[in-house]
Amino acid sequence: MSKSFQYYDNWRNEVVECPKCGWKGRVQDGTQRDFQELFDYCCPSCVGNVILAMVSYPTVQQIEQAAKDGNAEAIRGLPEIACSESRNQRFEREKLRSANQLPDLDGGNRFDVLLDTVEHSGDPDDESWNFIKVGDRVIWKELAFWEGYRRYPELSELLQRKYGSRFKQLKASYKAEEYLRGDINNLPFKIYPDDESMKFRTSSRAHR
Repeated sequence: MSKSFQYYDNWRNEVVECPKCGWKGRVQDGTQRDFQELFDYCCPSCVGNVILAMVSYPTVQQIEQAAKDGNAEAIRGLPEIACSESRNQRFEREKLRSANQLPDLDGGNRFDVLLDTVEHSGDPDDESWNFIKVGDRVIWKELAFWEGYRRYPELSELLQRKYGSRFKQLKASYKAEEYLRGDINNLPFKIYPDDESMKFRTSSRAHR
């Protein structure tokens, strides 16, 4: 049975044993796999993923408490937390939160909307942005977050409220989909790729 640890536990040198092949060693000598909320270590000798240990990523509160307790790694992480908190607060101030913030669009034809992500845009903040576009027109811009997949259905709902039956789908560029998914393979909903992203996927498969 695998062992579970909090991040600031002394898990690295904990000795574990594989129930399948009998390999024995430190947790940190196993094969690491990363997930959204934790990472685990599998037996380095077995074929297949025999999980030996699981370690939860620390919450902000856990990092701050560990820093107060003198943990050097947690102390080094405090500036990054402050930066992340500041960015989250900025996003909450500036994000699209109401359909009324979107512009009126002329015409009666139905249309797709594109979500495009520009990473390190070169602006004074060197930020990464999500641009929401209809054709060549940018109708909204907000901060982009790695593994920000929860934002996709929120934006789709706001677009549906604003444009009603004229709105067809929110499609994601290749970079936008990469940002939305991050390292997460299975999402609870489908992200629709745009035509250029589909071409890239088809080309990539053809060259494998």
